[in-house]
Amino acid sequence: MSEEIDKELELAMSGDPEAQNRLGVAYTNGKGVKINFVEAHKWFRLAADKGHVNAQYNLGIMHHRWNHGPKDYTESMKWLRLAADQGHAGAACGIGVMYRDGKGVLQDSNEAIKWFRLAIENEHPSAAAEMAVMYRDGIGIPQNGEEAVKWFRLSADQGYSHARYSLGMMYCDGKGVLQDSNEAIKWFKVDIENEHNYATEIAKIHLHGIGVPQNGEEAIKWYKIAAEKSAFGALKIGEMYRDGIGVPQNGEEAIKWYKIAAEKDKRAMIWAGQAYRYGFGVIQDTEEAIKCYKIAAEGGDDFAMGVLGSIYEEGEIVPQDKEEAIKWYKLAVDKSSYGKALLRLQES
Repeated sequence: MSEEIDKELELAMSGDPEAQNRLGVAYTNGKGVKINFVEAHKWFRLAADKGHVNAQYNLGIMHHRWNHGPKDYTESMKWLRLAADQGHAGAACGIGVMYRDGKGVLQDSNEAIKWFRLAIENEHPSAAAEMAVMYRDGIGIPQNGEEAVKWFRLSADQGYSHARYSLGMMYCDGKGVLQDSNEAIKWFKVDIENEHNYATEIAKIHLHGIGVPQNGEEAIKWYKIAAEKSAFGALKIGEMYRDGIGVPQNGEEAIKWYKIAAEKDKRAMIWAGQAYRYGFGVIQDTEEAIKCYKIAAEGGDDFAMGVLGSIYEEGEIVPQDKEEAIKWYKLAVDKSSYGKALLRLQES
């Protein structure tokens, strides 16, 4: 524990509700301590019982999203109402979500809108976005794209990132507004530094020519931005070079990008393995393929585990090794209900 946490613990143990709530937050996000939701719940509850409004809200949200056991929507509603009664706008929004989705209460759109409006009046940015979802998806009310756009725009103007993304998607898809890819790109760009998936949406617009001229180079530019923060952008560039979509087909370049993706997620090496095994754009190399499959398997890819099992079982590209095959099949079964592995294991 850090020195700061030691001080918070001392205050919390003396009964200080502010410190108890801060300690609950620390255990929730792992700041200064290891994440521990049971400890977080304990400290939130101690503060909430003393009427601490933020602790009541945090406790309500924790029961709604509980990461260490079954969710308890009844308990969630209880604490959110207590916080909302003290004027907590986030709690009002949370109650609206529960009425909208019928979690812990009977689904009631009118009640949901009432709580969302209360939160909106108190300038809670996500409340307008949550109400927009009702209109966009027609949850308990007639679907209304224009109304959805109105509420997403309000939330976006208040700085809520998810609302800006949703607004961008509505302009991209032409739902509730005239299709306008440039407007979509404008909204996606606002949070581009923090949200890598926004860059992938811009890339898709350019790759597929959605409302703009198709432009593979522009797509790659945006996928590269996404690749700085996640494996997905690099994987998509690899896919473009593999299939020759928007760029000349180039197997070596595809593998280069699969390896870049694997720096963030080893499972990406499954695609390099497939390319080497079957000679997709590169010289066939079974030894390199197996090496790639093993890296993907180390990253937890159950498909790679199953492929390795079948390779060692069939003995066509390596000497047959039943024990090695069963080892990989077992790993695949342990990782998921990988059908082929399970079937093969039962037959062995």
